[in-house]
Amino acid sequence: MRNTLILAALLIPALTFSQNAEQNKVNNTIKAMFDGLSNLSIEQVKNNSTEDLVIFEHGMIWNMDTLSTIINALKDFNPVRVNSFEFLKTEIQGQTAWVAYLNKATVTTNVQKVEYKWLESAVLVKQGNDWKVKMLHSTRLSPKKE
Repeated sequence: MRNTLILAALLIPALTFSQNAEQNKVNNTIKAMFDGLSNLSIEQVKNNSTEDLVIFEHGMIWNMDTLSTIINALKDFNPVRVNSFEFLKTEIQGQTAWVAYLNKATVTTNVQKVEYKWLESAVLVKQGNDWKVKMLHSTRLSPKKE
């Protein structure tokens, strides 16, 4: 009995650390995908998403073709986008992860600076050692203009 308690005492911190490490990988995948948007790089978005990515954005349904069109249109404006995230919950069960977070982006063009905010949730799947965004739901919150 004593050996079982000692083993449990040793394993619980290791399992907690492992779970936190995987949660960080999931959260970092979300950040990396949005870095692709900031960099206007559809390849970077693709590297962090599944091929069948679907995004529910403010009542619209987007896929990778939609994102590619949007990114190409934005290149003419040369925007500077800075993202920040507040992760509210990240849960992993097997090869699937669910994450809820607040997303804030400050977008600056030569015309204006706008701060956008969203409440978002995403489903990610594990492919090999990597997490990929499969579905993202985004609810836009009120923007703040300067």
